[in-house]
Amino acid sequence: MNSYLLRRLFPFYIVAVAAEFIFTLYSICATEAVLDESFFGLVKTFGILLLTTTSAFLAVMVPYVVYLMLLPQKWQNGRGDKYISYFFYFVFALCTIGEEFISAYFWQKSGFPASLAVFRHSYSNFDMLAAEFFSSDFVEFMSFGCLIILGLLMYFTARYTLTAIPAPKFINRVFQTAVYAVVCVMTYANINAETLAVSAVPANNELSKEGTYTLIKETVKNYQGTDFPEE
Repeated sequence: MNSYLLRRLFPFYIVAVAAEFIFTLYSICATEAVLDESFFGLVKTFGILLLTTTSAFLAVMVPYVVYLMLLPQKWQNGRGDKYISYFFYFVFALCTIGEEFISAYFWQKSGFPASLAVFRHSYSNFDMLAAEFFSSDFVEFMSFGCLIILGLLMYFTARYTLTAIPAPKFINRVFQTAVYAVVCVMTYANINAETLAVSAVPANNELSKEGTYTLIKETVKNYQGTDFPEE
């Protein structure tokens, strides 16, 4: 795959991995649950977390990859490309950072390490916690924190979403997008945190599941009718 596509995706991936790992470190420090804090236990936890984060990242970035495929060579790094790329980067960072803030709230309230993990356990608990969240003072704190972090990210790193590496010809971009799609599907199909259980400690296994990865997996299961949360 041409380094152009990888280079355009690289800043997004760094944000995703950094946000998830920082939140996981916070969860480890803040939790009262029993954790396997041995060296190999933590290495396995973060290793599987990296895999689940990568799997979710590839799926989430499909719209941007399609945009890069359709972007004409002569428009690369132009004003339109700059604004559209910055917009994708802003929305991606906002959703990623916002999810981690919300995850921290749910972690404190319910003991689940991922905000969306509540969804797969009980609809009623999710509704109750969501209502409590939106009525709490944490929303204001989260909004202020997101604005500060987003402002710093956009100011210091948004320009790295562009690259001087020339875009390949359209037929090559179509081929690379097809390869990306295959990698995306294969990654989703072969990375299963349930079978890659970190340890016998439940909290470590939960920490290794990235929130968006969990949502995608559970949504597919529910759609297929293979796993429905209990009311």
